[in-house]
Order: sequence, then structure tokens, then C-alpha cells
Amino acid sequence: MHTFLRTFPVPLKFSVPLILLLMGGLAGLLSFHQQVSVAHQRMEEEVERQARFTGGQTSAVLEYMFRTTPTREGSQEGANLVISQMGGDPDLELAFLCDEQNRILLATRYELRNQLVTPNLLTLPDLSQLDAVRQSRSGQIFYLKHNHHLKAIYPVLLTTQGEIRSSKVGLMVLVYNLSRREQQAYRDALLRSLEITGMIALLCVLVWLFFEKTVTRRANRLVVASNQLAKGNLTARTQLAGSDEIAQISVAFDRMAEQLEGDITDRKQAEAELKKTLQELQKTQTQLIQTEKMSSLGQLVAGVAHEINNPVNFIYGNLTHASDYAQDLMDLVQLYQEQYPQPTKPLQSKIRAIELGYILEDFPKMLASMKVGADRIRQIVLSLRNFSRLDESDMKQVDLHEGIDSTLLILQSRLKPRAEWPGIQIERDYGKIPPVECYAGQLNQVFMNILVNAIDALEETYDSSSNLSKHLSSVNRPRPMITIRTQMVGPDQVRVSIVDNGPGMSEDVRSRLFDPFFTTKPVGKGTGLGLAISYQIVFEKHQGTLDCQSSPSKGTEFQITVPIYQRVAVVPCEQSLLSPPGL
Repeated sequence: MHTFLRTFPVPLKFSVPLILLLMGGLAGLLSFHQQVSVAHQRMEEEVERQARFTGGQTSAVLEYMFRTTPTREGSQEGANLVISQMGGDPDLELAFLCDEQNRILLATRYELRNQLVTPNLLTLPDLSQLDAVRQSRSGQIFYLKHNHHLKAIYPVLLTTQGEIRSSKVGLMVLVYNLSRREQQAYRDALLRSLEITGMIALLCVLVWLFFEKTVTRRANRLVVASNQLAKGNLTARTQLAGSDEIAQISVAFDRMAEQLEGDITDRKQAEAELKKTLQELQKTQTQLIQTEKMSSLGQLVAGVAHEINNPVNFIYGNLTHASDYAQDLMDLVQLYQEQYPQPTKPLQSKIRAIELGYILEDFPKMLASMKVGADRIRQIVLSLRNFSRLDESDMKQVDLHEGIDSTLLILQSRLKPRAEWPGIQIERDYGKIPPVECYAGQLNQVFMNILVNAIDALEETYDSSSNLSKHLSSVNRPRPMITIRTQMVGPDQVRVSIVDNGPGMSEDVRSRLFDPFFTTKPVGKGTGLGLAISYQIVFEKHQGTLDCQSSPSKGTEFQITVPIYQRVAVVPCEQSLLSPPGL
């Protein structure tokens, strides 16, 4: 029972009227039972009172008639009149006067006259009750509830005029049928019970209305507010007035909801601030990591370029003198041959052994090739120095074409053909653009990241289609190509477009292209930082734009647009913030 009450399964809006209905019905049943009992008791008392009154009065009248009348026959005539009048009582089923021998003298039913009284007539087991009344000389009332009858037996002295003392005791018997009275009592009890039940029902309705207004509705408001709060509606309030327990619960709930709303709001603000701080920390960490990487890489490139530059300059500078010395020696040999056309046999053997003619012809070519190689090494060193730009941390006006060519020179190993790789064709469509005020090293890194991504995409596309391409003619194979285009955009902006004929990308990938740590490359090949920091360099450091236009199977085009002159003060960074090649 305790568990049932703790987990009551029916809501209050149903349970309260149900309980009141049950209580009202039970009260009505109890009231009906009580009213029936009371009505029966009153009915019995009333009938008994009537029987005693009628029996006493009738027996007295009959005794008076027998005592004042000279003959019994005369007395019976008057008694017959009295008993006949008693037949008008609707509840009196039978009334008769019997003599001392239990012979019926007079009766409301004529056919019973001059018959002996039998137990069946009185629905009694025997006639001992009649003898008891004669002996006691006092009237008695008998209830026969099994057949709804009441019997009143009163003694009547059958003394005629002239008799001094008589032992003749007759009996006046009245038999009342209580059925009508009981039905009337039942109807009266039912009416009174209905009246009481109606009053109880009215009281239950009033109690239910009271509970509905003061308990159920207010409790339902608490439930609704609790459910709304559980679903995330932090503004849910009950706002119940009063000083009862439910109002106190409402006040406590509202305070709790306000405190919870404040706590959650503070927590969300703290989470937003923490998220923002975390993003800034990640961004700063990424910048620091890439700064350190690129600083080390730039220092390494600059150091290697410097170390190569010294011996290359030594070689390149001495090649001129070596060429002059060699030319003088060859002139001397030629003059010697002219002056001594017939050398000695040992000299002739040596000349044939060393192939002097071939040396005189090839040695100038070898010196010229060495000069070309040294010049090529100088150009590579100069490109490395231009690309690293360690000596140009401030913003300067630079030629973007020079930075693009330096980047392409560094990536030359990935552009040239090799086994089962046709190489990438570079198309330069340089427009006439002025020098641009920028951080040269940072823009070179932007070019590097975009070009490396284009090369990766072209290599991946070529590798994935190589199996199919084996069955096709080499003429039908599209050769990988990157087109670099520069042009003026308006009077004060320069645009560099890098276009490839690779596989392109979907709109979903393109929309997330500049998000930090987003990459479509396999794990270990890309960090997802190159284009994110490239966008930061172009947008934040140079007040420019970095856009991407692409669609599947249509290639990709990156457009880098920067102003020729920086009108807003730009905070320089110590080193390049871009990642190494690879997105």
C-alpha cells in the first residue's frame, strides 16, 4: 500500500474526482441503509402504537357492550358493528373476537365466524400465546417479520348483565399486514437518501472544484513548467500566488529555475569564451609551430644558399681566368706546331696518345659548359635567397613574377617528367603589373602552398586513372597543366590566378577549404593548415582576398588579389607563418 501511494498511477485531475465519486457513492449507500433502518423502526413503532391504541380501545368498548347488554346476542350485535368499522383500516388484514374456547364470534371476514382459531390462521406454531394473554389478562404485541405481519392480542371479558364474576375471557385479535407500510417506509427512505446523496454530491462537486482550483490546476502548472524546463526552456516559471504548500513549492521552483537559468547562461558564456580562447590558442599554437618550422626552413635554405654561393662564386670568378689561361696554352701549342712541324718521335707518340687535336677542340667547350653550370647554380642560389627572403622581413615593393618563378624553380623536381609520369606543363601568362608592396616571403609561401596542392591533385588524378589510361592512346591522355596568370584588377590591385586541369572539388569541400585542420588528403600527408594560414596571410596581412572557384571534373582556380600599396598599417610577423608544402 505504501509503495502504491508513492507511485500513484492516476493524475490528480482524474484521481481527485474519482475518489470523491467513490466517497460520495459510499456515503449515499450508507445513508440509504441508515434511512431504511430508521424508516422501518419508525414504521414498526407507529404500527405498534396504533395496534396498542386500537386493541386497547376496542377491547374496552367490547367489554363495556357485553357488560351493559342483558344478553350475549345483543352484545354481539353491537360488537359486530364495532369490528365491521375496523375493516376500513387498509393495514388491518384481519380482526376477530373469539370466546374462551377459541371460537370466532365476530370477524372482519364473515366466513371465519363460528370457526375455531387454528395456528395456521394466525401463522403461529401453536396457540400458547393466546393462553398466555388470557392468563395475564393484558394485551401483547407479536412481530412476525418472516411474513411481514404484526399481531395484537387483547383480552375481552365476556361478562353479560347480571353476572357478578365471570371466568369467560375472550380475545380480541388484530392482524396487521406491514407490507404496504414497509414499502412506504422504503420509498420514504429512498427519497431521504436521494436528498442526502444529492447534498453529498453537491458537496463533492464543491470539494472537487476547490481541489481543482487550489491543487490540481496549480500542480499541473508545476508539472508543465518542470517539463518545459527539462526540455531546455529556461524561462519557464509557475508564478503561483498564495501562502500554502504548493505556493511555497512554486516559489522554490521559480527560484531554482532562475538560478539554473543564470548558471546555464553563465556556463554558456564561459563555454563560448573558452571556445573562443581555445580557438585563439590553437591558432596561436599553429602560428608558433609554423613560424618555428618556416623559420628553421628559411634559415636552412638561406644557410645552404650562402654556403653554396661562396664556392660557386669562387668557381664562377676563376672560370674566366682559367679560360684565358687555357686559350693561351692552346695558342702556344699551335704556335709550337707551326714552328716545329716535325716533332720528335717521343712527342709524336705522346700527341697520338693524348689525342691532342680532340683536346684542343673539346677543352674550350668543356670550359664553356662549366661556366654555364656555374651560372645555373648561381641562379638556383639566387632563387633560394629570393624565396626565403630572410633579409626582407619588412614590407617592400617586390616583383611578384620573380617570386612565382623562384617557387617554380624550387618545385622543378616535381614538375619534370619521370617514369610513368608525363610531368606538368606550366603555362605562364604574365601581364604587365607594377611592383607590389608586400611581405615577399609570405606571398612566396602562399604560391608554394597553392602550387603544391595543385601538383598533388594532378598526381593523384593521373595515378587513379593510370590503369584506364594504359588501354588508351597516349594522344588521348590529357597532360597535367598549371596555368599562372597575372593581371591588374582596377587601378590599384593585382590578381594572381593559378589554374589547374585536375579533378576539381565539390561545393561542400570548397566551402570548408579554408577551415583550419580541414584536409582531404590521407593521414600523414596533409595537416589542413596550409590554405588556412594562406588565407590569413592574404586577408589579414595584406588586406587582400583569396578565392577558390571549382566544380567536379572542371579543375580548380585560386585567385589571389592584393593591393599594390598597403593603406592600412599591417603588423609584420617575424617569419613566414605558412606550413610546409601540403594541405
